[in-house]
Amino acid sequence: AQQAQALIERSEQAPFGRREATIVDTDVRKNWQIGAAEFELTNPQWQEAIQTAADEIGKELGLVDCEISFEPYKLLIYEEGSFFAAHRDTEKIPNMFATLVVNLPAAHQGGELIISHAGQSKRYSFADNGLFESSFVAFYADCYHEVKPVTAGYRLCLIYNLAITNRQQQPDLAQQLGIMAEIEQALQSWKADPDAAPILTYLLEHSYSEQNLSMTNLKHSDFAKASVLLNAAAHCGCQAYLCLVTYHQASYGEVTGYGYGWGSRYDYYEDEDGMDDDDDTDEDDFEEYDVDEERVYAHAFITTNGDKIAVKELALNEDDLVTAVPLRDGPGREVAISEATGNEGATKDLWYHRGAVILWPKERELELVASMDATYGIYVLKRMLQGQPDLDATVRQSLIQLAYHLLDSPLFYGYEGLSAELIQLGDIELLKKFLLRRTNSWSFEVDPVALIEVAETFGWHHFADDIEARLTAQNGMAWLDSLLQTGKPISEEGQNTIKQWVESRWEQSVTAATRPLRAPAKPTTAPEQRRHAHELQRFNDLMRAQQAELIYLIRLTACLNMADVAQSIIARLAEHTDQQFLITTYGRAVVEARLDLEQLAHQPAIAQRFADAVRQRLQAEFPTPPAPPQDWSRAGQLACDCEFCTQVNEFLPKPNVASIGIYRTLKRNLLHVEGQIAKQQIEAEIDIRKRAPKFDGTIKKNQRHYEQQRQLYGAAQEILGLL
Repeated sequence: AQQAQALIERSEQAPFGRREATIVDTDVRKNWQIGAAEFELTNPQWQEAIQTAADEIGKELGLVDCEISFEPYKLLIYEEGSFFAAHRDTEKIPNMFATLVVNLPAAHQGGELIISHAGQSKRYSFADNGLFESSFVAFYADCYHEVKPVTAGYRLCLIYNLAITNRQQQPDLAQQLGIMAEIEQALQSWKADPDAAPILTYLLEHSYSEQNLSMTNLKHSDFAKASVLLNAAAHCGCQAYLCLVTYHQASYGEVTGYGYGWGSRYDYYEDEDGMDDDDDTDEDDFEEYDVDEERVYAHAFITTNGDKIAVKELALNEDDLVTAVPLRDGPGREVAISEATGNEGATKDLWYHRGAVILWPKERELELVASMDATYGIYVLKRMLQGQPDLDATVRQSLIQLAYHLLDSPLFYGYEGLSAELIQLGDIELLKKFLLRRTNSWSFEVDPVALIEVAETFGWHHFADDIEARLTAQNGMAWLDSLLQTGKPISEEGQNTIKQWVESRWEQSVTAATRPLRAPAKPTTAPEQRRHAHELQRFNDLMRAQQAELIYLIRLTACLNMADVAQSIIARLAEHTDQQFLITTYGRAVVEARLDLEQLAHQPAIAQRFADAVRQRLQAEFPTPPAPPQDWSRAGQLACDCEFCTQVNEFLPKPNVASIGIYRTLKRNLLHVEGQIAKQQIEAEIDIRKRAPKFDGTIKKNQRHYEQQRQLYGAAQEILGLL
């Protein structure tokens, strides 16, 4: 007892993790732990004893010719009242297959270990000879197990992770020829049965995660069964994979017990090292009203070579699964409960995961793949076209139909990785569907590299009209410019086609680039100030978009040697007389486009035409610096004849009066004057101050127009310098 207490003083309360948090909850787990890095076993014979035990475990589990390694994990101390609710261990080291529990000599009562798997349970007690001998027990890592409360004394145990270090992908099947022949005969009968399910799915005994599913990580019985099935399938002309099969049920209801707050979500228990708990306390608190959805599906396919295929979901019929233990009676149970939110009630998700071997006749694969996950269809298409320059006409047509099916899948919307395979199939309409699948009235997302590759292979004329019909003023020039930015060689036919597209849309583009924009007025009230930042951001975005549109036009006409179109664009832009546009949009677009063109093959004379046009207009518009006003007279009148606006109108033309006051009036009168000044863009401003119970307003003339012209002149000189 003294030694046990000394160990407890050096240990920590064993926690567990609930989602991201690591917490101590003695209603779930009540014991003490010391990590492997915190203690040392110095008896030289101890390692030999553990290795002997590990080897014995391997033999008992049928792991013939496998090297078993072990790694210390924790020292656990259970005092009176200590326990651990039902949980299972995750695989903590590569190829881990089991957990080894070594019970150290210590007098205690209770503390039984209960191990459960696939509806069967075993109970182990170490209390009878606990004071005088060590004993051990081992179980597969995915088995649920719990420790019952210790009723007296102390139970001490060392935990080890067991792994297989030398397992090959396939076992020696020489001794399994008999069973192989039986399985092959059964598979041939299944293939010949017209009423049989087209897909055969054999469930293994254990559950696995997508991360650790592989032949090398299979438990021994699963490893042997999967190996035999995969080999038999290959001999019988079947396509077979190792995979996961999952049952998922989504239901809704109400959380009736203590939860974690409005809208929270909680899953099974998990300790800080990856233990997950199957304690059903939280699940008992959920009152189920109805089931929204139930489905069974295969996913996470793995080939016999160990390659992973990211199949997300292949729907299965639960009644067609081949298994001794039904999917919902076996291991791999997982529950997640989400409490009610403002928009939705409480929900519960229930899963069962199991390793499996799935297979189907190879000759029916193209027929079946149309009902499968698009990810697998992509894999099949790539696999069947690899190294096949000359395809049988029937196979080619089947692959074309498969490709059409894939293009209709939502998963394929953003996928670009099949252009080489579709080119190999050589179906023009299929290629059009592939290239144009993301075009609509508001979006034009055609991969420029893929288009060039396809059009250069089959001819641009196949795609010219379809592309032109979809180009719009909002996206056309940006996309056409992107064709030139790829750096891919474009034939004369391709360049002529792009010219045709530019000629069909440049006028719309210029119209969009010259659409009048008005900067938001300076805010005078709190609500206006809140709106002003958003309006100013939108104004700047629109101005940059117009500038970008002109950059595209300049680059396209220069790179494609479209002198006539360039001259027409310059003429259209000359009609737009706004000085701000000339400098900020047009002028800066020419400067930036000329810099970009230094990296591209182009006609310098065309870019120079744009530069000359801007230079001539700037020199004409800003020949000399603007002069400041000579007196205080200001142009303009307020469009109102009320007494306050009349005062302002009389004040504005006076050359020697810089300000006037309107005193002891209502605030709304002063705000009215302020609004009229802003509306007529008068060079004046009003300062409103409260003088109880009314307000005073001071109207001051300013030099806003002069300051604006001075800034424009400076910006114009900067553009001229860059040109």
